[in-house]
Amino acid sequence: MQYSPKLKQAMEEIKTILDKYDIAGMVVIHTPGFSENLLQIDPSYSCARILPGGIGLHFKNTDRPAAQRKTLAQDTANMFSLLADGAGHAFLAAKSGLEAMETRFDIKQGPTSHSSHEEQNN
Repeated sequence: MQYSPKLKQAMEEIKTILDKYDIAGMVVIHTPGFSENLLQIDPSYSCARILPGGIGLHFKNTDRPAAQRKTLAQDTANMFSLLADGAGHAFLAAKSGLEAMETRFDIKQGPTSHSSHEEQNN
């Protein structure tokens, strides 16, 4: 098994919460040896979608009036801005923690491997 069933179950619950409250989210969860990550960018106020297979983004073209399209685009840009800002802060904290652990305890984390969500659930 190349994944943690516990993390899979937890991530499904997180997705349910994001859907319930119609919000976007970026989440990374961990248990020793495994992690799961999620980028959910398709609440109703967003014009962005992740393309099938996770390769690239699509910005939906809506038939809404111009003012609504502009609001949708602004809300989507704000979503990306705040998610990127939060992810940057989290990355810096995690990277700093890793470097401190490697130095203090003379350990080295090797390269990691990742498998796709589809691959894990077949």
